[in-house]
Amino acid sequence: MGISELLFGSDVEAAVIKSTDTNKIPTLIPPALLFHTKEFSILKEVWDRSNNKQVPHHIFLKLPEGGSWYQDSALIETDFTPSASPEQFFKKYCLSVEHLENFLRPKGYKVWLAPLARFDAASLKELDREDIYQASIAGCNPDLDAIDPAYDCTTVSLEDWEFRGIGGHLHMSISKDYGDILHENQMLLVKLLAITVGNVGTATTDNPQLEALRKEVFGYPGRYRAKTYPGEKLGIEYRSLSGSWLRSLDIVEQVFKAAKFALTLVLEDVEIGQDLVDAYLSRSIQASLAIDVDEANSILAILELN
Repeated sequence: MGISELLFGSDVEAAVIKSTDTNKIPTLIPPALLFHTKEFSILKEVWDRSNNKQVPHHIFLKLPEGGSWYQDSALIETDFTPSASPEQFFKKYCLSVEHLENFLRPKGYKVWLAPLARFDAASLKELDREDIYQASIAGCNPDLDAIDPAYDCTTVSLEDWEFRGIGGHLHMSISKDYGDILHENQMLLVKLLAITVGNVGTATTDNPQLEALRKEVFGYPGRYRAKTYPGEKLGIEYRSLSGSWLRSLDIVEQVFKAAKFALTLVLEDVEIGQDLVDAYLSRSIQASLAIDVDEANSILAILELN
C-alpha cells in the first residue's frame, strides 16, 4: 500500500465480575469499589497521561510486555503496544487478557469481555463523592462524530443507566506525511470505516442482544478521535466497535483488511471513496444501529471484504 510504518492498536475495555456470577448479563465491580477492598487497595497508583491529567486513571495491573490495565470509569482498559500485523496484535491482546485473568482468579474475580455488563449504582453508596463520580461518567475525553453534525460530546453521568458498554476501539497510526493527509480527510475516512470496519463488527458479533443494548449509549458509527501518537505518528481512533472483534484472529484479520481498504481510498482515490460513502453509508448506519448481520454481510460482500 506504500504506507510507511502503519500500526494498529486498541484500547480494549473489560469488566471485572465475581467468579460466582453466572448471569447472562453479569454485574461489574467498578475499580473504585475494588480499590477499597483489602486485596486491591495497594494497587491505587496513578497513571499520569500527559494529555489527560484532569482525570485520574489508576493503574490496575502492569503488563510484563509493556503497557497496563488501568481504571476507566466503571471498567478497566488496556494499552498494550501497537502492532503492524494482525498476528502480532492478537498475540499481545491475548497475553494482556491472560495476565489479567491470572491476576483476578485467586481473588475470586474474573474478566468479562462481552459488549455489555450490568451496573449497580447502589453498590457505590459507601464510597466518597469523587469515587462515585469517576465510576459513573462517560465522555471525560471529548470525541467527534463524522456523521452526526449535531453531536456535541460532554461528560455525562450514567449512574441511572443499568448497563455499561465495553468497547474495543480501533487505533490506526502512520508516518506524519501520510498522517497529514489522513487528518485533512478525517471525516471521509471515518465514514469509510463505518462502511468497512463498522460492518465487520456488526457481521461478526456473537451476541446481537448485548450489542443492541450497548448502542443505546455507546458505539455510534461515526464516533472517532483524530490522534497524535508517539514518534510523530498521526492517526485515527475509530470508536464504534465493541470488544467482540478481538475474540479470534480471523476477525482481527478481517478488521485490519477493512481498515487498510478504507485508508487506501483516502490516501489514493478520494473520489472513489466518496462514491462508496454515497452508495453505502446510509445502509451501513442502519445495519450498525439495528445490528443487522445480513445487511452488514451484504455490503461487505459487495466490497469483497468478508
